Amino acid sequence: MKRFSALLAGFLFAVALITAPVGCTTGTNNTTAKVEAGVIPSVNVAMSLWKTRVDAGKATQAQVDQVRAVYSTYYNSQLVLKAALEKSIVSKVPGDIAATEAANKAAQDAQVAIINLIAQLSK
Repeated sequence: MKRFSALLAGFLFAVALITAPVGCTTGTNNTTAKVEAGVIPSVNVAMSLWKTRVDAGKATQAQVDQVRAVYSTYYNSQLVLKAALEKSIVSKVPGDIAATEAANKAAQDAQVAIINLIAQLSK
């Protein structure tokens, strides 16, 4: 659990640095891409720790199902974010940038949800 807490703290610090405001509108795409690149490995670490717990027989089927459902939401939010990023980069229309920012927020929320759930169930 200490290892997971240290990883979570490091990730949250990295997200804070990555999502700091940037000076131009093209920074939105760069920031979103950086956040997506930082989120995926962090969730992969959490899922790896969760798999170890499940393999050790320390998780109930209800907990496994709960993590699976939250992970599905996270995964789908990443797909939406990817599509929004691609559209925003191609079109450079302000509305598409706003959609990318909304998709980014949803992906971040889903990422926090899966990491928090795994941390809670791992206590």
